[in-house]
Amino acid sequence: MPIEVKRLCHTYLAGTAGEKAALKDIELIIEKGEFFGIIGHTGSGKSTLLQHMGGIMPPEAGTVIVDGYDFADKKQRIEGRKKVGLVFQYPEYQLFEETVYRDIAFGPKNMGLSDEEIEHGMTKNGGLKGISGVSGDLRYVLEAAEAGNERAKLAVDVYVTGIIRYIGAFAAELGGLDCLAFTGGIGENSAVIRKMVCERLEYMGVRLSARRNTKEKGDRSISKKHSKVRVYVIAANEELGVARKTYGCEKNA
Repeated sequence: MPIEVKRLCHTYLAGTAGEKAALKDIELIIEKGEFFGIIGHTGSGKSTLLQHMGGIMPPEAGTVIVDGYDFADKKQRIEGRKKVGLVFQYPEYQLFEETVYRDIAFGPKNMGLSDEEIEHGMTKNGGLKGISGVSGDLRYVLEAAEAGNERAKLAVDVYVTGIIRYIGAFAAELGGLDCLAFTGGIGENSAVIRKMVCERLEYMGVRLSARRNTKEKGDRSISKKHSKVRVYVIAANEELGVARKTYGCEKNA
């Protein structure tokens, strides 16, 4: 989806003592499939430019054309911005609805999608699949990432970052980290994810044994002997847990 910006200008508080030119004669072309980075200090106009390219702000001077839609025209801007997705740097600080689901559903609902269509899109095409464009199954996303798929790499990084944030939050609440356990389908079976998580936690004293992580199987310790944090792989067995609890209740009845 090509984006073309020609002589774009925008001034905040025009005609007042606080007048400030945010954009002045900006020109750029982003070709279809191109990765384009915009770097600048705080207040340099990056967000203002982004809002123009996303159809949130109409150009007061100059033109913004996205996939053939001229954003100077209101009708074209409304249709064109349906093709643009904006991802905030800290999305957890940008929620306006009561739940993440309802917040994400706000846009599609305004576009006229039914509740059924929104639910299908959110449950079947969101998450890993939405980011990677490959699959909701992490195994296939990892394969694509290893093959060089940039969106798949991003999906894996987002997944691992989510884990790191949870661990960091709990570590801060508990005053440190003594032990870390990987369990469940991904925790038990993905040596790659375990490695990526542990590497990001080395500052906390986590030291992963490559041999134990990749070569050995079953319940085990996968940390090195000198690791300050003990790291384990433990198989999830909900049925056994339920059976033991039931047996305990019956025994003490």
